[in-house]
Amino acid sequence: MRLTPLASVLFLFLLASCESPEPLPLPEAEVAPVAAPVPTEFFHQLEKHASELAARPYASGVKTAPEFYRLLTYDQHRDIRFDKAHALWAGGSSPFSVEFFHPGPYTPKTIRINEVVNGKARPFPFSDELFQYGPLVPKYKGERPDGYCGFRLHTKLNSPEYQDEFIVFQGASYFRAVAKTQVYGLSARALALNTVQPAGEEFPDFEEFWLERPAPDAKSLTIYGLLNGPSVCGAYQFNISAGRVTVNEVTSTLFFRKAPGLIGIAPFSSMFWYGANTHPKPDDYRPSVRDSDGLLLAQEGQPPVWRPLDLSKEIRHSTFWAPQLREFGLFQRDRRFSEQLDLEANYHKRPSVSVFPRGSWGNGWINLIEIPTGDETSDNVVAFWQPQAPPPLLAPQHFNYRLEWHGRDAAAGAPVARLSRAVDTRRGLAFKSTDEVFVVEFSRFPHPPGANPVAKVEVGPGLVLKHQGLRANPETGGWRLTLSVALAEGKRPRDLDLRAHLLLNDKQVSETWTYLWTP
Repeated sequence: MRLTPLASVLFLFLLASCESPEPLPLPEAEVAPVAAPVPTEFFHQLEKHASELAARPYASGVKTAPEFYRLLTYDQHRDIRFDKAHALWAGGSSPFSVEFFHPGPYTPKTIRINEVVNGKARPFPFSDELFQYGPLVPKYKGERPDGYCGFRLHTKLNSPEYQDEFIVFQGASYFRAVAKTQVYGLSARALALNTVQPAGEEFPDFEEFWLERPAPDAKSLTIYGLLNGPSVCGAYQFNISAGRVTVNEVTSTLFFRKAPGLIGIAPFSSMFWYGANTHPKPDDYRPSVRDSDGLLLAQEGQPPVWRPLDLSKEIRHSTFWAPQLREFGLFQRDRRFSEQLDLEANYHKRPSVSVFPRGSWGNGWINLIEIPTGDETSDNVVAFWQPQAPPPLLAPQHFNYRLEWHGRDAAAGAPVARLSRAVDTRRGLAFKSTDEVFVVEFSRFPHPPGANPVAKVEVGPGLVLKHQGLRANPETGGWRLTLSVALAEGKRPRDLDLRAHLLLNDKQVSETWTYLWTP
């Protein structure tokens, strides 16, 4: 798992506010709502434990594996393999099985794991009999680790004959999942604290998990986690199902010991090295290299906002006011193999992730943080929701939401899906000019024959709109918007805002495309 190197980066970010356009009245959703899971009695017991723990001074419950395992080389650690015959719930009638990760040099922290049967928990202690130690691993008869460093879940996702891995919990509060036919990409977290803040980021840990044994005919399974860190303690219940959309229903209660500077609810991190809109591109044979290509934000009664990702030389921290949040997520919208050309990483098969709040979260902002990177090995993009009001200390804070790992490219719900989408963004210099040209491809949308939309374009202070043009694209059935912009006289070339959407009969018929340009 790639962990985002946020704590050591230079604090150079720019805060860019984006307000929503004039709302377009939308019909009621045609998709039946999915009932929220009910918190179990076990979860309420965990809540009480987290509340009591938060009232005490912080003491980490996470231990570290013995030095022998921490000093293994990369190849030696890889030569330790879990024995699938010993997977939890394997060989019986359960539709799920669990495999465990062995601590090593890159994952030295150990966590406690328990199995819950009929509401009662029993420890599942570390045992080296669950692993096969290959010839590269030196012989060792000393102290064993006192726990695992994570686990992964398997079910029959792609074939009725084989159980595929579909979700992993490993490292701090990180987890990641895939839907059918997908490969791993971006990672979610339970909580983000002080991301890119000058004092450094705090990474609370899942110190203990409880895995509830599923019934033989179960379509989902339930996992409980205890989160603990210097600033916060929390109880989590995950109701997880896998399929064409893999769903993780998150029920959480947080108790803050002290107020962090920046709280990130439902955070996830991804990788964006470069795309079709990056200029200049690295010297690489692939047209784009990314796990995600944009942020999608949808609010009640308003068209969605699409913000393409891009790479800059400094950290960019954008915020989007979201008082009526319905959905947000990092998407891999362009899944054409011709745009990726990678037969090993399979970036075109990486999942998108959407967050759907359960109940009202109140006022807050969606944060998007883009960190410079020189390659594809680090997660350098972070997205999360930030509450407007700081939480009162030690008071329970409830944040429930539905996480969907999927392959769609539009906001969920039939009404917003009918809107035209900004499916491609490209840019470069105008011919024999220093003006910057943006080409945005909007998808087709239902409209009367002969009806032609018009584009509404706005540029922020510091920019001059030199030209705009909208024309039908006969190759896609959609519309191509072309913009050329230049710096206003006396303005320095720093992050600059552009926004555009399509109108038909004075009504918005597309999502809102917004861009933060760094010349």
